[in-house]
Amino acid sequence: MANIEITKRVDLEFLGERYKGSHIVFKSIAVSEYDKYIKKSEEIKNDNSLATSLLLDTLKDRFVSGEFVVEGDKQTLEAKDIEQLDINTVITCFQELTGQISPKDE
Repeated sequence: MANIEITKRVDLEFLGERYKGSHIVFKSIAVSEYDKYIKKSEEIKNDNSLATSLLLDTLKDRFVSGEFVVEGDKQTLEAKDIEQLDINTVITCFQELTGQISPKDE
């Protein structure tokens, strides 16, 4: 059986012009794993704290690489750096990763 790994690049330029070139690459969620995430989200849908943990844990687990660029200064990201993002950026990354939105929706 082939080992198919699809990655998804989330551009962070929606944060503003000064962040041009910033992006994070995640491993896509295979259809065989998708039910696991749906089940988890259903279990915690009324608990914001657990929901935030699910978002962060998923993004850190699926993290491949990333660069954060501020006015031309490039910084290489690590999975743990996801925790430093604001909640709106975390939600947008999760939505793009799971196909709820695409960059063209913005």
